[in-house]
Amino acid sequence: MTTTVADLLVIEDLSLTLVAGKDGVGRPIRWAHVSELEDPTPFLRGGEVLLTTGLGLHGAGPDRQARFVEQLAGARLAGLGLGLGFGFDVTPAPLVAAADEAAFPVFEVPYEVPFIAITEALFSRLVNEQYVLLQRAGAVQQTLSRLLLEGRGLEALLGAYARMTGTRALLFDLHGEVLAAAPGATRALDPRASWAEVQRLRPEGNEFSPTLSDGEGHRSLLPILVGGAPAGFLVMARAERTEPFHQVVVHHLATAIALDLSKAQAVASTERRLVGDFLDALLEGDLSSDEIRRRLRFLGLGESRPLAVLVGRLETPAGAAGAAGDGADPEHALEALRRLAEDRLSRRAARYVCNVHAGAVVALLEAADLAEARGIAESVARGARTRGLAARFGLGAPEADPKGLRRGYQEARFALGTAASAGAHGPVATVDDLGSHRLLLALQEDAALEAFSRGLLGPIRAYDERQHGELVQSLRVFLEHNGNWESAARALAVHRHTLRYRIRRIAELTGRNLDRAADRVEFWLALKADEVLAGRRAAER
Repeated sequence: MTTTVADLLVIEDLSLTLVAGKDGVGRPIRWAHVSELEDPTPFLRGGEVLLTTGLGLHGAGPDRQARFVEQLAGARLAGLGLGLGFGFDVTPAPLVAAADEAAFPVFEVPYEVPFIAITEALFSRLVNEQYVLLQRAGAVQQTLSRLLLEGRGLEALLGAYARMTGTRALLFDLHGEVLAAAPGATRALDPRASWAEVQRLRPEGNEFSPTLSDGEGHRSLLPILVGGAPAGFLVMARAERTEPFHQVVVHHLATAIALDLSKAQAVASTERRLVGDFLDALLEGDLSSDEIRRRLRFLGLGESRPLAVLVGRLETPAGAAGAAGDGADPEHALEALRRLAEDRLSRRAARYVCNVHAGAVVALLEAADLAEARGIAESVARGARTRGLAARFGLGAPEADPKGLRRGYQEARFALGTAASAGAHGPVATVDDLGSHRLLLALQEDAALEAFSRGLLGPIRAYDERQHGELVQSLRVFLEHNGNWESAARALAVHRHTLRYRIRRIAELTGRNLDRAADRVEFWLALKADEVLAGRRAAER
């Protein structure tokens, strides 16, 4: 029970008299302070009862006396005790009027009562209050620890906490499903509305504990962290305002829940192994449609919405290790990427599973179409950049047919593997982004691409090197403008006759005719082969 100004006023030995601010006597008292300064607020933290003889106000005008009270109220002090018989025999009327208006308690201290008597009485109550708080908190902690050791589960933890604190609580998993609820909690808290509040108020980081108040009471939100990452979210409701006792014991509850959930992580690791086995079997093509459906149902997926496949890979082990922290190895960095993906995927209503498989992070996620899946994937990619993880992602289009899930997984891995080497831009790639020519070229070995490019473009490059010419660039621009002489010449900032001369020179050097569609295609593919090779070399660096 928090000590208030009202509690201080009823101590008979002090003979204190309330003269103003009766509507504020419920203010809690944190400490007591004695000062004769005209403005002591820079040296106070709020919650104090200020004791003064008023010497700093003696001779001050009504405005100054009223402003003194306004300063104390604005600094969130608990109240003011005016010692009589020094500067004042009664409390000045302007001070009384200002205190009433601000609902700021002001009481008179008789000349015979020293301030030390007030501070001793108050400190005794505060010490006793802290002792009682520690006793109550210790009892809660012992009960929660016993239930945890007995393996009674999350429902028992929340039930005991509700009985001992009068708090109703819901515990959500990362998908918004209710993991546990205290008795009567679903009547005090609507699960769907509570989860919507968690999603709306959840910040970029994981450390947050907002308290909300409305006509229905007070609610607090708290993430349950296991290994530094959210494993669940606790939503608590009370009719009355939260007291220091509740602020202490809620952390006991959070610790007990975190320990219980950490045991559940062993089960989660088993689930991830099952996901890995499922992906292995899926790639091998050994599973029938019925078996795929059965395994998806076991993983909580595929009941109603199509499934997309997201595959993420760290760009370089060294960069990833640095991103994950000093001294971290690639395996730890990959695990950091998995946890980041889980964090981002958990911020939406649809279900998912996520695991590390074959050196990459793989997620199966519900999405209505490719646009929705891409939005989710880009959210994961943005999160990776924010955390300093250098990663790229491939996305397989959502599939409603279970057998199509294998194709989606292959598409995601193929898009991821070829995007960088094919010169694709952006952190998320799909096979649609790459284009047919990039897909064809990406399938070729470096030696084949180099031979093809050198055989067609070699004579032109040699000429450019000898004559400091620009035939290769002129060829590229000419093809990009679909053979339009005027627009290509403008892009090169040359006269069209100059461009015609360069194209004739290319034909002479190569024996090809750029008026023929087949020769144009070969030149264009040779230039694109150069881009693929350049992209591969950049990726290797």
